[in-house]
Amino acid sequence: MKRIKYPWWLLFALAGCQSATDQLREAEHRFLQIVAIPERLQLAVGNDTLFLPVLPAPEAADEAKADALQLQARIQKIDIQTLEMNDKQRLEILKNAVDDLVLHGVSVPVDQICSRIADPFQQALQHNNPELTGRFLEQIPEYFREMEERWHKPAPHKIQDAILKADSAFDALHLLEQQSPTSMKNKFITARFALKDYIGLCQSALL
Repeated sequence: MKRIKYPWWLLFALAGCQSATDQLREAEHRFLQIVAIPERLQLAVGNDTLFLPVLPAPEAADEAKADALQLQARIQKIDIQTLEMNDKQRLEILKNAVDDLVLHGVSVPVDQICSRIADPFQQALQHNNPELTGRFLEQIPEYFREMEERWHKPAPHKIQDAILKADSAFDALHLLEQQSPTSMKNKFITARFALKDYIGLCQSALL
């Protein structure tokens, strides 16, 4: 469906017709869109789907800051005097959060991603779909290469958990190989090397 583009002056006029409460509600919704994470890589075959958690790209923080600047300008136009007391409090909380976002961008703790690293391996086991497993194995080397490029050290108290989750992924990969055709042997070897490199990266965070 073709998206209709409205002239900027019309959008501005429509926004001007909104109540301050509506403007606040839309600003809160926009804020949640900006900070919404994590990014996921989806692989699907038939009715079976895998979701691979992915660290945001480095430029994501810059994009979030740019979006936050626009939102900051929108918030400044909300007429606080027409708001109820509880809405005034919501506006102040939102304003502070957006100001922080303008300064720092979106900060995604790496442990949020690492804690789910074994999920797609477990999903592949449950689906037991050779075609999906093959596509997953083909994706693994590039997937972990990208993870390593976007890597930033987890919080110290989260490192051990990241290692445990990576080890769990390795165990699941072994089980997945046992239930898969032997014709996939080379793909499993390549995937194992990639996962071992990632485990080594997690372990290096302890040093």
